[in-house]
Amino acid sequence: MVEYARRRTQLLAELAPNSIAIIASGTEQLPSLDTYFPCRQDSDFLYLTGFPEPEALLVLLLGRSQGETLLFCREREREKECWEGPRLGPERALSQFGLSDAFPISDLDDNLPGLLGGRERVYFPMGRYAHLDWRLRAHRQAIEEAPGNKRSPEMVDLDYQLWELRQRHFMKLTWRRSERR
Repeated sequence: MVEYARRRTQLLAELAPNSIAIIASGTEQLPSLDTYFPCRQDSDFLYLTGFPEPEALLVLLLGRSQGETLLFCREREREKECWEGPRLGPERALSQFGLSDAFPISDLDDNLPGLLGGRERVYFPMGRYAHLDWRLRAHRQAIEEAPGNKRSPEMVDLDYQLWELRQRHFMKLTWRRSERR
C-alpha cells in the first residue's frame, strides 16, 4: 500500500494550493432487475488506491490538518454481503489502504459542502461519471448562492494530471526494466 500512498502524494504535489481532487470508483451495472455485472474498477481510482470495490470516492485535500487522503465507501452490511460478497467498510479500508480517513459513502452529501467550502479549485475527471459531475455542480451552485460568499471553486479536469503522473510512472518502470537487461 506504500506505492499507492506515494502516487497520491505525487498527485497532491501537482495540484494548485488550496484545492481538492475527487476521483470516483467504477460502478456496478444492472442490466436487469436482479442481475449485476461485476464492477470494472476505474483505472485512475485503482492506480491511486488499490481499492477494489464500487461506489467509492477518493478525496485528496491539500493542507488538511487531519490528513489529506479520504475515502468514502460502502458500509459493511451482513444481508447484502450474503448476496454480493464481502465488503471492507470504512474501518477496514482505512487500515488496509493507508488513508487518513474513511467514511460511509452515504455521508458524502453531508460532508462534501464542508470539503469544497473555501477551496479555490476542484479537480475531478469531468464527464467520466455523470453522477459525480451532477453532485459537484449542485454543491458548487449551493456555495455560489450562499449569503456572503465571494466566489465558488473553479472546476478543473483532472485527467491531464493523472495521465502525466501515470506516464511518468510507466516510463520509470520501462527504464528500470531496460537497465536490468
